[in-house]
Amino acid sequence: MFDFIFNKELVYSATNHNDYFRIAQAFKNGGLKYKVKKQSPNRSTGQPFSGDNFSQPEIYDFYVHKNERHLAQKLLSTMNQY
Repeated sequence: MFDFIFNKELVYSATNHNDYFRIAQAFKNGGLKYKVKKQSPNRSTGQPFSGDNFSQPEIYDFYVHKNERHLAQKLLSTMNQY
């Protein structure tokens, strides 16, 4: 378990929901284990909810184990051909 935490590498950053689901599905279909860290760069905590929150970008960072970086890159390059 700790091996994955300390040996992960960022392989892709999705900038919208469609991109997130497309990458997640490709990694899942390819048998690749991954973790995602979601970032909301312009959203501060403690703010009341407002409709403006929907227009702010969210970034999904995909991390894989260093040993599986090559597989992730292969899956990503296959996706970019279409």
